[in-house]
Amino acid sequence: MSAIRRLGKSIPDDISLICFNDTFPCNEIEPPLTCIAAPAEAMGNAAAKILLNWMESGTLEDDQQIIAMPESLVERRSTASPAGTT
Repeated sequence: MSAIRRLGKSIPDDISLICFNDTFPCNEIEPPLTCIAAPAEAMGNAAAKILLNWMESGTLEDDQQIIAMPESLVERRSTASPAGTT
């Protein structure tokens, strides 16, 4: 964000900015960052379960290779529509 400002650009007027993972300080900085929020606790629980099962059995289950987690878009003031659009 500071590099964008040093270039004389403005967020979100000139450049929209989005990040992954809705953690501190995303909501506390100016402008607050738009984020993709991932369920960190659920991800940690799933990883721990896989690790414990692997330690116990020595193998990974086929259904533990890929785990989909829901994510959500948290819109804040660091993004805007492109100039000239409504």
